[in-house]
Amino acid sequence: MKRILIIAILAVAVNVVACNDKKTDGASNDATDVTEVDNTTVVTPEPSANAETKSVTVKGIVIKVEHGKDGYTAKIKDGDGQYYFVTVSRANLTEPSNYREVNVNDEITASGEQWEMNGEVHIKAISVII
Repeated sequence: MKRILIIAILAVAVNVVACNDKKTDGASNDATDVTEVDNTTVVTPEPSANAETKSVTVKGIVIKVEHGKDGYTAKIKDGDGQYYFVTVSRANLTEPSNYREVNVNDEITASGEQWEMNGEVHIKAISVII
């Protein structure tokens, strides 16, 4: 029984000493501030050929409306039968006070940045006329 008690006390003592031991890793113990530097490299992917944007104006009929947290995305069909996904939010409009909700079958004219994703044409609207 004494052996078990002595081994337990030694184990506790070793843990206490090990936890209180300061690791210097070759650094001096001056009273200066130490700042750790994060050397993580962040790689920003190059835009793909499909990510090119251009400024456009599209006029069409609203086919579908999907509401999001900051606005909505309206799927519209223009006179040539081309479909567009127009994302409208107050944050992106040049005049946020002109923000209006749309309904299916409304005719709208949207201007903004166009890009393609998964074969779909998207527009981030900076102005919308209903």
